Amino acid sequence: NGQDNLNQIIAAFASFHQLKKTQGSHFIGGLLLIDELDASLHPAAQNKLLNFIIHESRAIGIQTVFTTHSLSLLKHFIQKQDGQEPGSSEIELTYLTKGHGVVEVKENPRYQWIENELLTSSGQRRRLPTIPILTEDDSATWLIKQMLDYFEIESSKFDFLNLSTGWE
Repeated sequence: NGQDNLNQIIAAFASFHQLKKTQGSHFIGGLLLIDELDASLHPAAQNKLLNFIIHESRAIGIQTVFTTHSLSLLKHFIQKQDGQEPGSSEIELTYLTKGHGVVEVKENPRYQWIENELLTSSGQRRRLPTIPILTEDDSATWLIKQMLDYFEIESSKFDFLNLSTGWE
């Protein structure tokens, strides 16, 4: 199964190479989408595949987007991301979670955060207790959340109590 998946990915890159060669200066790039990149692959093979994808995407001039739940692949991805030029957004990680009831988007999260999210949702790790936060009103809650975001503090550590006490 892993070899079939790998062959399809390599064939897709070969098709893009051929398309670029055929179109020449009219080639405007492309988008390759891969679901579950890690499926049926050993962690070392996953890392080699990621290196291949990054190299080929640059060489051809395409964008590659993939999904994964593999912690080892995510760790390797973040290492690649950390090794890029400062300020570069060539390699980006977007993490989607529904762990708190609604779909949340986390841009370029730290590995430790991802590991905790994935292992918590699978029941392998206990959720840490949250800290209850009581504010006067929605404006104060909004302000605190903005400050937490600014200082890159995980807001999931806090439980904002749904109370409105008012100034009185």
